Amino acid sequence: MPLTLPIQDTPINNNIIVQDDFMPDDYCDYLIHQMTDISSYFPWHWGEVLPQEHKDMPGVDITCPQVRNWQFSHVFWLYGNENSPYCHLIQPLINQINPDVLYRIKANIAPWEETQVTHGFHTDESYAGLTSVFYTNTNNGATVFRTTNEQGEYEYTEVESKRNRLVTFDNRIMHSGKTQNDAQFRIVLAIN
Repeated sequence: MPLTLPIQDTPINNNIIVQDDFMPDDYCDYLIHQMTDISSYFPWHWGEVLPQEHKDMPGVDITCPQVRNWQFSHVFWLYGNENSPYCHLIQPLINQINPDVLYRIKANIAPWEETQVTHGFHTDESYAGLTSVFYTNTNNGATVFRTTNEQGEYEYTEVESKRNRLVTFDNRIMHSGKTQNDAQFRIVLAIN
């Protein structure tokens, strides 16, 4: 599918669409097994959630201490092309979403921590388009959205991490992941 970017001055749509039971029930079990079972050798890569060198850029607001600003990730799709030999794992999800364009698909795993952390607000992309987040397991983590009301004040909306949930939103909406402390891990897939 060709990668074409939409016109920049499209107004931001602040609607957040939540769809539960998005995939067949056993799909989450399959993904979790393939991504966490020691015999699968699925590669996770350590990195900062929000790179410190971007902290002063527009669209980035790091809200956690640097020592807590980390996660493990796996990039399946990048710049409109497959980037991983494991793309077959997410093909059923791509088929179900049926996007016009795929720019990036990244899985994030946050291991258990004693206290929860909201990493910081950011936008995945600066151009008009949609981002979806797919949650593989239920836990007390969340995606927190930050929008601005007509008075210029911040408003926050939190979408809980629920197994087999897909949340879709304008990719210019500021958002942040929030870690869990009631489950061994939290795995989400970010689809741009």
